[in-house]
Amino acid sequence: MRQGLLFAATELAVYVSFNDGGNWQPLRLNMPATSVRDLVIHEDDLVVATHGRGFWILDDMSPLRQMTAEIAAARAHLFAPRPTVRLPRDTNEDTPLPPEEPAAKNPPDGAILYYYLKSAASAEMALEVFDSTGKLVRRFSSSDKPALADPALNVPAYWVRPFQPLAAEAGMHRFIWDLHAAPAGGPHEEYPISAIYQDTPGTQGEWMPPGNYTVKLTVDGKTYSQPVMVKPDPR
Repeated sequence: MRQGLLFAATELAVYVSFNDGGNWQPLRLNMPATSVRDLVIHEDDLVVATHGRGFWILDDMSPLRQMTAEIAAARAHLFAPRPTVRLPRDTNEDTPLPPEEPAAKNPPDGAILYYYLKSAASAEMALEVFDSTGKLVRRFSSSDKPALADPALNVPAYWVRPFQPLAAEAGMHRFIWDLHAAPAGGPHEEYPISAIYQDTPGTQGEWMPPGNYTVKLTVDGKTYSQPVMVKPDPR
């Protein structure tokens, strides 16, 4: 919980206040202008019901609960991520839904990491994940490049999860650690039959066990760190 954080539904959009309603600003993101009839907060999610019988979910509003004037004025900031449940991404072994089939997008299958940059990084940025013993289990860099197209790809390219860059531009950014170590590498990517349109991962590294991890963001020589709790599947 955060004292002073309020949400308001209007005929056009959802608004947010950080000072008990003294000031308001829109929380539109990619939501179209529409009449909002109900708001529900479920743990770290903000659920919006519209007059057009549509539902929108801001699936992790933890940065809003942490935002302060000091953070907004800082050179950079790594927000504390909410606990992550270690769930298998998909176990469906039937024919996947065709791309034209209407379907809502699932939440990311991994730890949701938010960071803020007041201005663009002047040098290479790094995001590193360490286990409870201090061992580095994954490293991402703003200089990472997408892999070249695999000539042996035997599935339509629209099934493949696109490359996720570590953005170094000014603004608020969201990055997903999929709870895996780096893949060992091989001749080509292997994609599961449990495919999801534009969200099917290829070969992945070791799936990290539940436990306590630390994520570190290095920007222009300064490091910001936060703990990451990975919980086991409650089922």
